[in-house]
Amino acid sequence: MKYFQQMLIFVRNTTLGVAAALVLLPLASFAGDNEESFLFNLEEVVVTGTRSLRILKDVPIETNVVTRNEMEQAGVKDAADAIRMVPGLSISGGAPLGGNRRLTGLIRGLPAHYSLLLIDGKRTKSEHIHTGINMNVVPVEMIERIEVIKGPASAIYGSDAFGGVINIITRKFPGKHLFNLDTSYGTFNTGNMGITYGSQAGKLDYTLSGKMVNTGAFDGYRQRNLMAKAEYKLSEKNILDMSAKYYLNGYNKSGVPATDSLFDFTMGLRRDYGGNSSLKVDGYFCDFNQDAKETGNTTVEMDAVYHNDFSKKHSITAGVEMKRDDFKRLATPAKCENIYSTFVEEEIKLSDRFNYVAALRVDLHPGLNPIFTPKVNFLYKAAEKTSLRFEAGTGFRAPSLQDRYEYHYWHKTYWRDGNPDLKPEYSVSFNLGVEQRFIEDRLMGRLSLFRNNITDMINVTADLGLDPNDGQQVYGRENLATAFTQGAEIEFRWRVFNPLDVIFCYNFLDAKDDEGKVLSYNPEHSFNLRFYSNWDDAGIVMYLSMESAVNRFYKDKEGSVEPLDDYTLLNFNLIKKVIKSLDVYLTVGNILNQSFESYEEGKAETSLGRTFTFGVKYKL
Repeated sequence: MKYFQQMLIFVRNTTLGVAAALVLLPLASFAGDNEESFLFNLEEVVVTGTRSLRILKDVPIETNVVTRNEMEQAGVKDAADAIRMVPGLSISGGAPLGGNRRLTGLIRGLPAHYSLLLIDGKRTKSEHIHTGINMNVVPVEMIERIEVIKGPASAIYGSDAFGGVINIITRKFPGKHLFNLDTSYGTFNTGNMGITYGSQAGKLDYTLSGKMVNTGAFDGYRQRNLMAKAEYKLSEKNILDMSAKYYLNGYNKSGVPATDSLFDFTMGLRRDYGGNSSLKVDGYFCDFNQDAKETGNTTVEMDAVYHNDFSKKHSITAGVEMKRDDFKRLATPAKCENIYSTFVEEEIKLSDRFNYVAALRVDLHPGLNPIFTPKVNFLYKAAEKTSLRFEAGTGFRAPSLQDRYEYHYWHKTYWRDGNPDLKPEYSVSFNLGVEQRFIEDRLMGRLSLFRNNITDMINVTADLGLDPNDGQQVYGRENLATAFTQGAEIEFRWRVFNPLDVIFCYNFLDAKDDEGKVLSYNPEHSFNLRFYSNWDDAGIVMYLSMESAVNRFYKDKEGSVEPLDDYTLLNFNLIKKVIKSLDVYLTVGNILNQSFESYEEGKAETSLGRTFTFGVKYKL
């Protein structure tokens, strides 16, 4: 009966997608001859998987990319909605209750705090970090692309790159005069305004961006973002770059006004030694503050990464990092720690069809033995249009300052304590991927099979007895649980006609702990179907998407496993070019008006219901 019901749900969801296709497919025959497609630009340059510039089709590390073009056509307004497009990723509301658009990313069934979120290759911070970093600290107007690595990347990124890496790469330098204005208004009196300006003055390239959001959703919140980036050519071989970002989020927490703020600054020098050899040295400062929980979270980091292509078949990337973390939070006294790391990565092209990347990193955390994390990736081009990728690696997450030193944080029904004797959490992971192109490169299919084994997971399960002052239960953290996640991801990207693009993704996930209980929130089955149509002659762009999650569960603090409702989201975006530089657009979110909950530290209603947004976009 259970599987019969799931089959009915699958048929229902597929029917919605087919209905959408029947609407769009006839219209595609009136489309222009625009040959450009963002569907699978395998010549795109990526950086996250190897920390060096690589062509997407040739990088041995399986990488997913969400481009700016794709985000604009879909009409998404934040990074979390863009991440929904990546197979194997789920979105959670986290805390507090998914409000003020605090959304986190879960990679292949692992909790959100196992995903390392980077902005331009640097770690960032947000509120409630022990349930994952808020992906929406950078608005989509400031994003150039998003690169995603699934599976442990601790071999080159260290702690927290336990389940994977999400690297948000901000707008590139225009190389000429640039001015973009995007303003919109919609449901819940939600107003957005984003401005980007960029130019070039002699040897200086720069970009300035700003974003304002005001809404009555989630009891009302406001968001402000500012970003400045500059690059100065000291000489042909020496480039100085700088960037600064500011984020302010004001909202109501249980009826009390609260504010989060984030500021970071990076300055670096990149030197090209010629012969494909380069050195990049960076200094980085990041500071996050939250008044509601008296949080202060600061990182100061220095790192240097050297890369050398010794030949077309052999390259080395090596780096050193020195980082100081300062942290305090309500119920956590001010603490600091210094972390030292080094890594080396070698890539060898053994033949025209076969190459591999091997990496090893050593991290020195206070009070812990040196942590070694190896990883190896293979790329085999079985044929001109067939590629196979295999990965085996380890990951780790060192216990945070909050994990170790928190004392008597009131968690609604009990006190929560840290544990200074916690050990790191470890994972061993395997991934096999196949990529195939068909029909004169108009269709590409991907299949990935994966398995993650996790040990020494940190849980709040240690019974520390009753507090002598108020008689309330006290629980502490301990290394106790083991778990696994395994599954399959299928993705098809198809240019049906010029220019109707269709993307279909299906994910199967089996995620359980050592007691056979599911890891919270993750759907066993999830589907994503997207249609993009660009009619150049009429100046119209249309987008329709369907996202469905089936068979979701969560485990509460008492260990009971309960179901969460399935859901299907249908979204629509229409863009009309009025004149060469001016577009108007209409976005309808959650057309079916679905209501659903996610789960992180508690059940959270994360659906706003059906929403409408009307906007104007000006590009010069």
